[in-house]
Amino acid sequence: MFETAGDAVFSQHSNSLAILTNTIPQEHQKETMTILLSDPDFIQCSIYYKFYLLRALKKVGMGDQYLDQLEEWDHALAEGLTTFPETIVNYYPELPSNTSRSDCHAWSAYPIYDFLYTVCGIEPGSPGFESVIIKPNLGKFLWQGAVIELHQGLQEIDME
Repeated sequence: MFETAGDAVFSQHSNSLAILTNTIPQEHQKETMTILLSDPDFIQCSIYYKFYLLRALKKVGMGDQYLDQLEEWDHALAEGLTTFPETIVNYYPELPSNTSRSDCHAWSAYPIYDFLYTVCGIEPGSPGFESVIIKPNLGKFLWQGAVIELHQGLQEIDME
């Protein structure tokens, strides 16, 4: 999907949203996601905008690749950051050194939620979590355990 009509510029941004909204037909979504993750000519999402890219990744059934997409967070931790910024400047050498607008950006912390939602695959099956859907995307993990607080109390989940 082009950024603008007649333009030969593509981005992970608009294509992620096109997958999430079914603007790209479902039969082409997984192929599109594969291209989004492998073609460096696409304008890449910054750390906070990857929220949508990673939602699209799960939507097309590629959730097992989620952990492989956390390289920027690994880099931030290796840089000694204790919170996640909007953009990790040292990770993108093409960016000017004054690019970062926020060194503590709440949108960049969503992997905390995603470990339950995507990796463990825990979602409400009905309103209020009256029922639970568990479809793990363990990726490189061989085992994952989780504890989630529901109105019925703590629920422990053991996945292999």
